[in-house]
Amino acid sequence: MDRAPCLTVSDSNQLLLERALTFLREQRPVSGVLVVAPARGAADGFLFGATRSGISLAGVYRMTPAQLALSVATPALARQGLAPVSALGQQALAARSAANADLPISCRW
Repeated sequence: MDRAPCLTVSDSNQLLLERALTFLREQRPVSGVLVVAPARGAADGFLFGATRSGISLAGVYRMTPAQLALSVATPALARQGLAPVSALGQQALAARSAANADLPISCRW
């Protein structure tokens, strides 16, 4: 059933979760639903609750906002011959930059 887009704004987390569960119930199996949550564990907890409600999770994916941004940006980066930098790569770049600037480095791994 196709519905007009709906935006729910609430101070109540319970209301937001109920609306999200209603949305999941209305989706066709394997329709490609993306759950974006502040942490992967929050998405997992929400979806675990959905399965207890009898909702099929076929075609449901979960990401954090950072994972979503990375997923969206990666193709454009690849077209430019670039790649995302891991956390270790960020530390290495910072250490190299500090060394090139002749600044004292204090890193603990």
